[in-house]
Order: sequence, then C-alpha cells, then structure tokens
Amino acid sequence: MGEDGIVRIVNPPGQRLGAAEINYMMAEQRRLGEGRKVPVLIDGRGVVSMSKEARQIGASPEYAGLTSRMAIVVGGPVSAMIGTFFFRVARPSFPVRLFSDFESALAWLRSPGEGTPGAT
Repeated sequence: MGEDGIVRIVNPPGQRLGAAEINYMMAEQRRLGEGRKVPVLIDGRGVVSMSKEARQIGASPEYAGLTSRMAIVVGGPVSAMIGTFFFRVARPSFPVRLFSDFESALAWLRSPGEGTPGAT
C-alpha cells in the first residue's frame, strides 16, 4: 500500500489467476487496509488467464467490502480482454475501469466520488 492509501497489486508475466491467488490478494488487501474499503490498482499486464472461481471471488460481497474502486492497467489485447471480461461478466459492485497507463489509473483512483460501478 502506498502512502496515498492505494493498494497496488503487481502480477508477474504469465500470471494465471485462480482462487488461491485471488484469496491471497484479498487477505493482503484486508491486512494492508486494516479491514477498510480501499482503492486498488492492479497491474494486469502479466495476466494470461483468470478462472471462473477467481472472477467470482473478485466480484463477491466479501471482496466488495474491502474495495472502494479498482483500476486495472492493461498492456495488450489479452490483459484488456481479461479485464473487460471480469467486470462485464462477474459484475463487481464497486467501480472498475481499465487503463493503458498508471498515471491515468492513479488519477482516477485519487479523484473524489465513487463513479459508476463497472464503468469503462
């Protein structure tokens, strides 16, 4: 977590997200945010797949209780497709947006207001 209160998640190249990975991220987010809702910045450029179970956990009420909004930085068509699929199919109850750069993602996360859930 940065000094700005934003949790940053970096996925290594070739990352396959399953239930275990999302549960670990959720536990760390809970620990870092001390159980409060916090904004999350995900570097999704290395993600090559996300299981159905991972999508369900990422959109669960438990995860929503820890996430005020989420910005996902994508770097190409695969990570963009996975990001889009996550919030269009899983439909998390918190606002999610895709970005091609970190500066825009951080600006959105730092801006006031919650935005529209699932907005792109």
